[in-house]
Amino acid sequence: MDIKTQYISDDNGNIVSAIIPIDVYKQLLKYIGNSDENLESLPKWHAEVLRERLEKYESGKEKLTDLDEFMNRLKVK
Repeated sequence: MDIKTQYISDDNGNIVSAIIPIDVYKQLLKYIGNSDENLESLPKWHAEVLRERLEKYESGKEKLTDLDEFMNRLKVK
């Protein structure tokens, strides 16, 4: 699937948002579902790790890596 993504940058050139086609967004929502329900289906220890990481992200203590950057890192190693 070829996803045409548009990026929004701040004044410093940092990407702060991504815009994806609505049909892709709807597919993602179907796949992801309710995040609380998904966490309940995981082992307790794993759900706790994910909750902690989400809290760090929401508080600004953890930065996300976009998929392209992640894939490029894998290719380098």
